[in-house]
Order: sequence, then C-alpha cells, then structure tokens
Amino acid sequence: MRVMLVGTSNSIFKDGYRAEFESNSAVTRFKYHGMGASSSIILPYFLANEDLAEFDFLVIETSINDVLQYIKGVLSADQIRDNLRWACARAVSAGCKPVVMIMPTLGGVRKRNIADVIHRQVAAEFQAGYIDGYDFVRTATLFKPQKPAGFFKDQSHLKPAIGRIVGKLAIAKMKSLDGAALPPVTLGHDFRTILAGDLTDQPLVRTNSLMTISSHVLGEGDTLTVDIGAGNALSGLAMNRVESWGFLNLRGKTSATMPLTTRYSKLAVSFLAGVKAVPALLPDAEGRITLSISAKPQFGTLVSVPQSSNSAGPEGAQVELMGLVLRRDL
Repeated sequence: MRVMLVGTSNSIFKDGYRAEFESNSAVTRFKYHGMGASSSIILPYFLANEDLAEFDFLVIETSINDVLQYIKGVLSADQIRDNLRWACARAVSAGCKPVVMIMPTLGGVRKRNIADVIHRQVAAEFQAGYIDGYDFVRTATLFKPQKPAGFFKDQSHLKPAIGRIVGKLAIAKMKSLDGAALPPVTLGHDFRTILAGDLTDQPLVRTNSLMTISSHVLGEGDTLTVDIGAGNALSGLAMNRVESWGFLNLRGKTSATMPLTTRYSKLAVSFLAGVKAVPALLPDAEGRITLSISAKPQFGTLVSVPQSSNSAGPEGAQVELMGLVLRRDL
C-alpha cells in the first residue's frame, strides 16, 4: 500500500502511530506531512500541489485541532467541512482512498464535539475509512479497567505506545478497503496555495528533523502586496509561529487585523510551522491582498484569540510568512 499522511501533533511523536505506518511491511511507500497546533486548513496547504494518484490511501488526522479551535471560536463548522470535503474529493478524483483518523482528547472521551461529528459525516459521504480513537479508548477501558487518563500523555495526546496501537487499527482498515470502489465526486470549491518562494527571490530557509520551511520575513512597518486573483479569497496563512508576533494587518475588499502574539513566540526550537485559518477575506478590486505587520492593531480583529492563548511576546513585530491558502468557489 502506498500511503500519504497529513497529521497534527499526535503524528509528530517518533514512537506514535506514524511509526507504525513507517515500519509496517504492508506499507510499501509512505509520505508524511505534519504540523502541530494547526487545524484542517493544513490539508489544502500540503495537498494543493501533491499528485494523489501516486498513492492508494490519504490518511487525514486533524480532528483534535479542529475540535480545540472550534471550541475557542477561531474556526467554524463550515471551514472544517470545506477543508475535509476538498481533501477527500481530491483524493477520490485521483483514485486514492481517503481515511479519516480521529485521535481523541481526554475531555472528549465523555463529551463529543460538533467538529468530530463533521469528520464522521464527511467520511460517510466519501465512503472513507474511519478510525475512531474515542471508541478505541472506551473499549480499551473495558478490557483493561483503568481511568481514561491512563491512556493519555496529556489532555490532547495519547501516549505514543497507545497511539501506535491506533496506527495498527488504521493499517488494518486500509487493508480491508484495498480495491474498494470509489464514489462519484462533485465539489463546489477549490483551494490553491501561494508559497514563500513565490513571494520573494531570497526566502529564509529553516530545517529540522521533520521538514524544511521557506519564509518571507516581514519586519515592523514592512508591507507585502500579493495578487491572489479576482474570485479567490484568503483562507489561511502559514507561518513560523516561533518567530511571528505582533499584529498582521490585512487589506483587501475589507480590512482586518490578525493577532499573532501567542504562547509559541520564542520557544527554544528552530521553528514551529503552523497555518492559521482565516474567515474568507476577499481581495480588492484589482485582485490583491496587502499584508503589513505592526506592534499595535491597525484594524478591527479578524479572528478573536482567546486570552489564554496570548503572551506578551517580544517587543516590536515580525512574521515569517510561509505562504497563503486561497479558496475559490467553482
């Protein structure tokens, strides 16, 4: 089986479920895209330029951050559904079977969330494989009596060894679906990306053990005008969250500000890539979006950021911008 995985923080653990994909003899080719603390907006960011015809299965694991960001009010149900349906449709159109993987949170074991319901609905619509980590934890507590907390590393992550068991379930599901017929697909929207290499001739390149990123750096007072084309809307902004703080001001048909000061600023790591979802922001009459970075907001807030997510951050403002995600109605 040829498998592509797009996952969030559970996928990053070296000995978690990704390790099962990498080592299982049933997987003959494996490609991985991962990004912590990001929602399903990472699906168009990573997949817009991938040829899914090269793979038998696309595994989607974004439910945890969809849930958390929906609860915080920074991501809508429609945004989650659009991201998932697009990814599943893109896979099916290429002859690749989507597999939706739900990794649980400790709090969610007892109380489900609308974001999880959407994942289940989209999986059913596209006849996708579905692995429910919540059901796994509930069942496991029956066979090995203990509190659900015993299966978790923290509130949002399974212990890596437990995650690896869920990875085995995913492999088994893919084996059962191998050769299954794919449903017809219709979709009313599409995504594309504009990456840092399209924004500057000299991007800043950073590398760690999982990925290499390229960024266009904007300092306080800098501006960047991007031609996204009439009919497109800005739906996501990818950035190095460790080196991005202050306020990102966006001007198109309307103007709005996105706060960037978060608890990730200046962590002791080389970078922490993330994609922030944006409520569709239309371009100006010439099809352009203008971005600027400042220490104080210039416009009304585009996306409310919970106070618990904020930190004072360094002085001034800057953003290491990795790219833009654009949405277009068909």
